[in-house]
Parts: sequence; C-alpha cells; structure tokens
Amino acid sequence: MTKWMRESSIVLIALVFTIPILYLYSNISAVTSAYALFDLMLVVMFVNLGMQIRSVYGLAGSALCGILGGVFIHLDRWLTGPEKLESVAVLISGTLLSLLGNHVIEYQERLNFLFRARSVLHAEELAAANASLQRAANEDELTMISNRRHFEEVYKQTWERSITAESALSVIMIDIDHFKRLNDQYGHVHGDGVLNRIAAILREDLRARGDFVARYGGEEFIVVLANSSPEIAWRVAQRLRSLIETAGRAAGDSTEAFDQGWTTISCGVATAVPRESMEPRSLIVQADAALYHAKAEGRNRVWPARFAVSERLLA
Repeated sequence: MTKWMRESSIVLIALVFTIPILYLYSNISAVTSAYALFDLMLVVMFVNLGMQIRSVYGLAGSALCGILGGVFIHLDRWLTGPEKLESVAVLISGTLLSLLGNHVIEYQERLNFLFRARSVLHAEELAAANASLQRAANEDELTMISNRRHFEEVYKQTWERSITAESALSVIMIDIDHFKRLNDQYGHVHGDGVLNRIAAILREDLRARGDFVARYGGEEFIVVLANSSPEIAWRVAQRLRSLIETAGRAAGDSTEAFDQGWTTISCGVATAVPRESMEPRSLIVQADAALYHAKAEGRNRVWPARFAVSERLLA
C-alpha cells in the first residue's frame, strides 16, 4: 500500500467513526452532547498525533471532522447559545493544537531524514575519499599500475594463501631492454611514454587471468601468478614478451624495434610451492637472477630460474 492510500484510508476511517458518534449522542442530553464533542476531539487527536499522518491529510481530516462537529453543535437542541460558542471554541482550539503537534512531528521526521541522508552522504564521500587515497597510495604515479609497496602487501598475502592451499606460486621479473639508451636517444618524456605503454599492455593482458602486476622500480616490472605451474608461468612470460615486441614493430617495417623509439623486454621466471620454512623473497631472488641471465644471453627472451646464475651479469 502506498503512503497516500494509507493516509487517505486513515482519514476515511476517522470520518466513519465520527458520523455514528455524533449521531448516537445527538439530542439525548447536555451531558451526552459534551461527551460527543470529547469523543470527536479524541478522534482528531488520534489521527493527527497517534497515526502521524502528513500535515495535508491531517488538515483535510481535521477540517471534515470539524465541519461535522460544527453541524452537530448547530443542530443539538440541548446546547444553549453560550455552550455552543464554548463548544466551537474548544473544537477549534483542540483541532489547531493537534494540527500543530502533527506539524512538529512531521518537521522533526523530515529533519531527522535530512540528518540521516547527510550522514550517509558524508560516509559515502569519506569512503570514496579513503578509496581514492588508497588507490593513490597503491598506484605508481607514472604508469598507474600497482607500486612496489602495494606489491609487497599483495605478494605476502598470496604467499600465505599458497602455503595454506599448498599450491605453486610463480614470479616473473621483467626489465625493459636498453632503456637507458632509449632515454638518451629520444629523451625522458619519450621514455616515460614507453613505460606507460608497456605497463598498459601488461595490465590489460594479465587482467583476464586475474594475476597481479606492479612496477618494481625504474624500468622493472614484476608479475605474480597464483596457483601457476612453471609451464604456465613460462607461457605467460613468453606471451608478454611477444606482445611488447609486436607493439614496437607495428609502427614500421624495421626489424630493429629500438630504431623506432621502441624496445623489448627480458623476463626471468621462478616457480615454487611455498612452505613455512621458506623465505618469501627467495622466489623473487630466483626470478631476478633468471632475468639477468636472460639479459646476458642477448635480451628479448625469457629465462627460467633453473638455468639462472646467482650473480647479476648485466645492468
């Protein structure tokens, strides 16, 4: 039932009670006439204050009941002139007081609603601001992907979940090939553009799997693959390497991507099934060693940790 139907029904019920009350009490005695007006005032107060209907419905109901009361006073033969005048005054004053009370209640309800709405709005604005601050704290300013601090948090959580599930965890370390030469030849603004484009390619490709990518520092990125075997991690790294290479060659026919102001990436891949006794950073160290071995072997390639050397061969 809608609100207007509910309040219209209340007014109608009040009239249904008012008519028989006035009819049964009319022209019996002065005492019953007084009781009739008293009962009429109870009906009006119950509608306006007890049921707390909106002011416009309360005004309509009170007016109709007042008209019926006025007709009753006019027709009642037991009431004298002064008594009728007094009855009219009581009827009017009681009705106005009940309407005033109804208005105060409605005003307070509206005020409370506005306070609640403002509180909800402030809470939503605060939540949005906190979310924005959290995103700003978690994102790298240049590439708009996760930064190293956020990576450390996600990696720790993923490592602990992998321990509980006894599932494999893979890490891919990615380094942009010849990035310093790229900056020197084309400028740092162009280099920032390359970083942004590579970050966008990594983010879009890994989104389908729900894996995690972050900027690790400088021209390095890191990818975390949960529940991922060495074969899957290898294929993912090869796909990323191929996407970056293809993105550079799409600009022209040259076989040297670097000549087009573009470059390639090298990847080191490491996989392990985490255990409580293992140090979480050990997997990152393995992937990092594999990365530098990939760079030593000529760059633009993927190298698994089982073939990695421990020393950092090339910067």
